[in-house]
Amino acid sequence: EKPVVVALSSNYYRLPKDQVEKSLAQSCFSGKKFKKPKELSQKNTQLGLWPVPPLKERFVYEIVKLNPDVEDIQITSYATTSKKPTFYWPLAVFLDQNGCVVEGVSGFKNKETDETPTQHASLEGVLKKPMQARYLFLTPLSEAIEVENKQLSNQGQIKLSVLR
Repeated sequence: EKPVVVALSSNYYRLPKDQVEKSLAQSCFSGKKFKKPKELSQKNTQLGLWPVPPLKERFVYEIVKLNPDVEDIQITSYATTSKKPTFYWPLAVFLDQNGCVVEGVSGFKNKETDETPTQHASLEGVLKKPMQARYLFLTPLSEAIEVENKQLSNQGQIKLSVLR
């Protein structure tokens, strides 16, 4: 088996724990979403998420459980429509087994794909999981420097894939 070469974006930026806690206004998360989260592992290497706008919560997020055997994750966000494409592009935060912030990541987009007859346009990025991370927390950004030419939304379609 040939080794997978995983390239992180040149703008990849690891956000320190205290900075993430300040911007999210909390340091640990718990609740329903942690009861039966979807899991990424070397066996279950792909999963889809369909984030939707919050009904009443002030703060909305997705949680994915990460098996310890996962090192690098590709995140693909598909445009919602072709006429005026909007994308769900998240702040990605790694949490430990207690649901507490380990670190965040920004600037991880490394590819854009134009629409084809069979697929909407997409944005792609790669995340490197810190050793102690057990969950990936995603919350929609309303703007991000690396996707400044794109319209961002709090709903969309995301595919997560284990690269190694």
